[in-house]
Amino acid sequence: MAEQDDVEIKVIKTEKIPIEKIQLSNLQARQSKVTKGLDIFAEQIRNVGLIQPVVVYPVGDKFELIVGQRRYYAHKDVLQWTEILAMIIEKPKDEMMTTTISWLENEARQKMSNADTMRHVANLYGDKTSKKDIAKILGIPYRTVDACIGLPKVPDVVRDAVEKGEIEPVIAIRATTAKGFEKYESSEEKGDDVLDLAKQMAQNQLTQKEVTNIVDYGSENPDTDNETLITDGIKNVTESIPVDLGASDMKRLERYADNNELKSKSAAAAQLVLDGLDQSGD
Repeated sequence: MAEQDDVEIKVIKTEKIPIEKIQLSNLQARQSKVTKGLDIFAEQIRNVGLIQPVVVYPVGDKFELIVGQRRYYAHKDVLQWTEILAMIIEKPKDEMMTTTISWLENEARQKMSNADTMRHVANLYGDKTSKKDIAKILGIPYRTVDACIGLPKVPDVVRDAVEKGEIEPVIAIRATTAKGFEKYESSEEKGDDVLDLAKQMAQNQLTQKEVTNIVDYGSENPDTDNETLITDGIKNVTESIPVDLGASDMKRLERYADNNELKSKSAAAAQLVLDGLDQSGD
């Protein structure tokens, strides 16, 4: 027998099974934030399909789910699909092995690096995929796609920091604009000042509205130092706009705020408006 066959997980087959026949195991390794960002994840599945099947084992005429809670909830609660692709395995020998399988699957995941995301966005854009479609396919905000494409405009030292994961692409672009840096016109020596502002913006965990305020303040006050930009820029004068939404739309806004780790529904509404303006080119 080959060594690769002498393993604990014995696969029976992989096929689509009815959602209604699946029951959740209480031995799942992931117990917190299971449904966080589920709408975005479900939209990725809707557009691309389920790349990785869930893992179940037979229990009578049903199946016990041990890997793929989020895939299961996305199919059942968001997409409301009746079937899901599943790898059916023999029942693990004990509860410890069941939990271990679940843990290993979660541990194997690694967030895509900024450099990989930038490369993939650039490849898709170079293949004439629209920014809107790229955001939809990858399940990332439009502003992130736009920032990845615009990164050649930032100072070299700032781009290096993005690729290393020290700052996010959107913050890099915003800080560059706030400091009035123009690629090939401004000196690259100004890059350290732009990077310092970007890091301060990231450390303060600013909302998109506050970031936009800083950018506007910087454009109006080009010689302002970074500390003043952070303290005074976020207080830049803004105008409130009343918007009437029904109860169902307010729920959607609340989910959006939660999925994107925003502080409030107001912050979510502001971000959506700004994203829409970015997409329109205004």
